Amino acid sequence: MLFTAIDRQVHPERAAPPESADAARERERQEALASAAEQMPQLDTATIERVMASGIVDILDPAEVWSRTHEAIQRGLPSLSAEEAREAREIRAALQAALSPPERERLREYDRLRAHRVTLPSEDRQAMALTARGARALPDAQRARLRVLWARAAAAGLAHRPAR
Repeated sequence: MLFTAIDRQVHPERAAPPESADAARERERQEALASAAEQMPQLDTATIERVMASGIVDILDPAEVWSRTHEAIQRGLPSLSAEEAREAREIRAALQAALSPPERERLREYDRLRAHRVTLPSEDRQAMALTARGARALPDAQRARLRVLWARAAAAGLAHRPAR
């Protein structure tokens, strides 16, 4: 007992019980959520959580979260009121206007690609980074409003997913 007590004093990391599998999984999920939220300032945390929870796997790479969210938003935009849809288009135009012309064109090309095929993770990462750059350039109030509108569209899009 004496040696155990000394060992706990000298090496406190050994004294702590090992992390349970559930605790480790939750820690990984929280880290993935934090990483995605940092890389996507145009989305609120609740939307990211909803997208992560919508699939079979709930720990996703930020680029995969971006891709699924983008798809859900596109599917859910028609559910917004006409005024909200107009406002979302205007804010997205402002977001794109904050980018350089080549960056704007890359973002437009990404949207064209998604209409015809599944995008590659590298394409998703690039579009995610460009959208984040544009979102960070928006005034705080406009970025907050975009989060609200895209959260509504994403929720609607997730609720009306086509069967696979």
